[in-house]
Amino acid sequence: MQFCCNSVRAQLDRYTVRSYKLNMERRNTKQKQGVIDVLKHNEIALSADEVLEKLDLKMNRVTVYRILERFEQEGIAHRVVGLEGKNYYALCSDCDAEHHHDRHAHFQCRECKSLRCVDVEVIRPKLDNVKVEECRVLLTGLCEACSN
Repeated sequence: MQFCCNSVRAQLDRYTVRSYKLNMERRNTKQKQGVIDVLKHNEIALSADEVLEKLDLKMNRVTVYRILERFEQEGIAHRVVGLEGKNYYALCSDCDAEHHHDRHAHFQCRECKSLRCVDVEVIRPKLDNVKVEECRVLLTGLCEACSN
């Protein structure tokens, strides 16, 4: 199974340029920049609590949730609902406020709960008489570390 964190990392320069553009349009804060930095420097998708733990700044949980929700709305991050209904966030590679283009699967380890993007494209099916807006694929099992 190929994880796509490397492809996201390869696009960070483009993302950084795009984020500066967004920052010009909206007020950038230390808190927002801190959350972006945490997401950029982690190979796995993170929950709001995990982002909060890794932040160098003092920030409350509600602020982290609001920033992550806003990043999702603006196409900066995508949300994945993991096992037990918990939300995880990872940087988008080429999305905007109108369209999320992160059509890939995710893998979550049952043991350590780590969640990763998987470099497998998910094709959204076309069905008669319905408009499919979202297609989520969550693969579960044991990661390499937990299976040894």
